[in-house]
Amino acid sequence: MSADPGRRPEAEPLARHLGRLGGPHAGGVAALVGGVASAGTRIADALARAALDGRTGAAGIVNVQGEAVKKLDVWANDAMRDALAATGAAGLLVSEEMEAHWVPEVARYAGSLVADFHRMLLEGGVFLYPADAAGQG
Repeated sequence: MSADPGRRPEAEPLARHLGRLGGPHAGGVAALVGGVASAGTRIADALARAALDGRTGAAGIVNVQGEAVKKLDVWANDAMRDALAATGAAGLLVSEEMEAHWVPEVARYAGSLVADFHRMLLEGGVFLYPADAAGQG
C-alpha cells in the first residue's frame, strides 16, 4: 500500500533524529541547534523591543572586516555566543563581531565542534565544523 501523498510525516525531535542517524557529533550538533533556537528566540524578542530598550543605532566600533557595528549586532552576538557556549558542545566560537576566537570555559575539555556565527540579524548563519588536527592550535 502506498503512503497518502497529502499526509505529512510525523515530526521527530532533532535529538532523536540525529541519534537515529548516529555519528560521533550527533549529540553535539543537536545541542548546538537547540542553542541557536534559544538565542533566536531571545534575539527576536529583543528586536521587538529594540527601540524602547535603546538598542538601535551605531555602537561606535568596527568589526574585524572593517564594517560599522550596530548596537543590535553586539547584543545579538553576545546572545548567540552565550547560548552556544552554554551547550558545552562548542569548543571554539568564531564571529566577525569578536576580535579573536573564543573558547567557552564550560567546553575546555568537552566541546568538539567549532561554531562560526555571523550576520544573525540579516542573512543569518551558524556554521558548525568538527574539530580536526588542521583546526587545532
